[in-house]
Amino acid sequence: SAPGRDVDYQLTSTGRELFSRLGVEVPAGRRRLVAYCVDWTEQQHHLGGALGAALLARLVDLGWLHRGDRRVLRITEPGHTHLHDQFGIRLEPQRGKAVV
Repeated sequence: SAPGRDVDYQLTSTGRELFSRLGVEVPAGRRRLVAYCVDWTEQQHHLGGALGAALLARLVDLGWLHRGDRRVLRITEPGHTHLHDQFGIRLEPQRGKAVV
């Protein structure tokens, strides 16, 4: 599949500050904090592990993402605004399209 399985992913101090600024508590526990994870349909890397789950939960709590059926996520209008303001990400809303 996609390269990167052999990389030892770690959260940097800069990354920790970013997550803190978003109100994401860095989880502690036995689950791997940051893990290799590739979307099976598009073969694109995304944040896996406990930190990815914590980020997802926070973005849903903030109302930036909305959970649909199964594994479907929709970016809300406030989500579009805040993702641009916080990260410089500009995504055009697509009616009927989902971010998975």
